[in-house]
Amino acid sequence: MVDDYIGHGKRRLSELAEAMGRVGVTWHSSIRVSDITEELAGILERGGCNSLLLGVESASRDVQQGVLL
Repeated sequence: MVDDYIGHGKRRLSELAEAMGRVGVTWHSSIRVSDITEELAGILERGGCNSLLLGVESASRDVQQGVLL
């Protein structure tokens, strides 16, 4: 399973991870760096999440251009 963005709330994430862990499915998703915590990473790992793509956003044109280089 792929969830394109999982950072919509800790309660939802905990429930999803628990359900996925019960059925033994491995999965991955994306999350903003500002939304992840060590506790949340542990919850997701126990629920079968085997990778997270971390997203960084900026309104600064200079930062955006620097990322593309």
